This record gives sequence, structure tokens and C-alpha cells, in this order.
Amino acid sequence: MSSLSERLLEVKELHKRYNNFEALGGVSFYLNRGEILGYLGPNGAGKTTTLNIIGGVLPFNSGEIYYKGAIIDPVRNIEYKKNVGYLPEDASIYEHFTVKEAINFYYNIYELDDYRKEVAYELLEVFGLSDYLNRQIYGFSKGMKQKLLFILTVMTDPDILLLDEPLASMDAESTIIVREILKNLRDKGKGILFSSHILEVIEKICDRVVILSEGKVIASGSMDEIMKMSSLEEFFTKLTGKQALSEKLEKAKKLL
Repeated sequence: MSSLSERLLEVKELHKRYNNFEALGGVSFYLNRGEILGYLGPNGAGKTTTLNIIGGVLPFNSGEIYYKGAIIDPVRNIEYKKNVGYLPEDASIYEHFTVKEAINFYYNIYELDDYRKEVAYELLEVFGLSDYLNRQIYGFSKGMKQKLLFILTVMTDPDILLLDEPLASMDAESTIIVREILKNLRDKGKGILFSSHILEVIEKICDRVVILSEGKVIASGSMDEIMKMSSLEEFFTKLTGKQALSEKLEKAKKLL
């Protein structure tokens, strides 16, 4: 059991409503220092809403959010935002920037030291983007933009990383690189909230998982605890009440 001093982030009874629709109905979980927490659920479960709230993009109706034991408002707390790296699923950046201008923008707005800029340049080389330093972003493929956005997110050296489908559009090699970077950041004491539909990656890198369905947490636990019961895919399917993949495949084959 982790002590409160190890908790970077804690969410208690988080509620979010859009008119009469309750997107989040009392969500509670915590994120430890030096941990990758998988945040899972079917489309519409409330995952992106949760990350938008924690990332300071959306206000919430009720509940409490704690950062290092102190209650905060993510929308208004600038110091908190400087310590959070948020990569949304639909992330974008001003596309008339060159890569160099985008790096300088993050460097200035986060008031980083020169070493963090060098980290970004080195990561460009790792991800095969160093030749594009003076190219405008608007001509990039989706995969190239996603790699650049990941680099910009980690270059700020945040305490907490909020990642919503960070591997979308990335090639196999880049996926492996991101996976190893995240494990390294975890080992250095970062807290990472990782939302993805790629269950194989969740199984490989996450220490614990929280499973969401219809705006409520329906299960949580360590990967060891869950994997003892069944594969993550089977466990996820059973808990969310979704039709098993094998049944869907059989139905599809019959229809076609």
C-alpha cells in the first residue's frame, strides 16, 4: 500500500455533467510517483473527459483533485499546469510553426533551461525528425505530428504525464521507443496516466489499471492481480459487459 506522500495525483468523487447527461458519475482513483497507470474503458466511458479535467482544459461540477496532497483547481492553478504534460488524443499545434519554432515556443512558455531544448533536439534524431527542423508542420503526416507532439510533451520534464492514445498513427518502431521512454520516466519517479485501446501495450508497461464504464470506475488493481484472473482483454470485456470479440467476429462472418 502506497503512502499519501507518494501520491502525485488523487481524484475523489469527480462529477461532470453536460446538461442532463452525466459524463462522470463519481470517479475516484490515484496516481503514485514512479507509476504508469492504465486508464481503460470503451468509447464514451468518460476517459477523455477525465483527462481534460485533470489537464486543466475542462471545469468539473463537483469532487476534489489533489496534487501532492494539496487540493487544486487544474483550470486556474498555473504552477500545477507547468508540472503536467498533457498529450490529448486530438492534440494539435500551430501548423505554420517550423519544428524549431515549436520547440522554442515550448521552451519559452514553460521557462525551460537550455538542457531541455537539447533533449528535444536529441529526441528529434531518435524519432527520425532531425532533418525537418526548419520545415513547417502543416505538411507533416499524422504520425510525424504525433511524434513531435510527444517530444514537446516530454521536453518540459513534467511530474505528471497525461497521455490519451499517445501511440495513434505511430509506426511500430516509434511505438517501441515511446514505450521504453515511458518506462524510463517511470523509473525516474514520474507519474504517468496512460489511456489507450491497445491492450497489448497496457499489459506491457502499466503497473496498475483503472477500468471505466459509463462514467464510473468499475474495477482497479495491479496488473498482476488482474492477469491472475484472466487476460486483460477477457477481463475488460467481462467487466464492461461488452460482447466478446469472438462472438462479434462470428456474427460478422455470417453477415458477409
